[in-house]
Amino acid sequence: MVSLTSSFKLLAQFAVFSAVLAADVNYVFNIANGNIAPDGFTRPAVLVNGVFPGTLIEATPADTLHITVNNQLTNPLMRRSTSVHWHGLFQGRTASEDGPAMVTQCPIAPGHSYTYDIPLRGQAGTHWYHSHLSSQYVDGLRGVIVVRDPNDPHLSLYDEDNANTVITLGDWYHNPAPGIQEIYMAGNNEPVPDSGTINGRGRYIGGPTVQRTRVNVVQGKKYRLRVVNISAYSGFTFSIEGHSLTPGHHC
Repeated sequence: MVSLTSSFKLLAQFAVFSAVLAADVNYVFNIANGNIAPDGFTRPAVLVNGVFPGTLIEATPADTLHITVNNQLTNPLMRRSTSVHWHGLFQGRTASEDGPAMVTQCPIAPGHSYTYDIPLRGQAGTHWYHSHLSSQYVDGLRGVIVVRDPNDPHLSLYDEDNANTVITLGDWYHNPAPGIQEIYMAGNNEPVPDSGTINGRGRYIGGPTVQRTRVNVVQGKKYRLRVVNISAYSGFTFSIEGHSLTPGHHC
């Protein structure tokens, strides 16, 4: 029989162990305009820390995310306020951190900042984030969230799961989103993207031969590819020539 004192000690040890596993994971998102050419055509964009796709967020299920968004947008051709939605993460008791502008939060005005505090509360899997102010994310504010479960029941199925095995599929447009949106909302067909991208690189008809994205692998190893469609409108069929894939669910 376990004594009450022993049980209390076990509970105390478990609490300490859980506290060690949990962490505050901090990110800073400087949202600013910058010129990029993911398919060889240079245009202004809305970027997270100067890159497209945006900074990869990595965490574990016990963590709490603290993501400070600094709005440094200035380009009048695109939206200059912003907000960020963490797509796929449940926000029980934290709806204020969910990001839809005019619904759960006021947009972050240019020159201002907001810190999203998101306790993951055991959630794991592959998710993504994007602007949730009108059509702003079409101009580039999109990225991936990976919450790795140390107790993943499928750990034995793969050897590698890291930032290099995250695959983003995205559509890309040469014109800023507000103009495209205005045409679409006037009753016209959905816009056709100028190119598709894999990890932020693509080609368009008549454009330059942009170097394609490459994922280096070692023969004989098994890789967990986290494939995320970060598009505005487009769907993709994803395959690897000469290889078989074992698809899983979104986690």
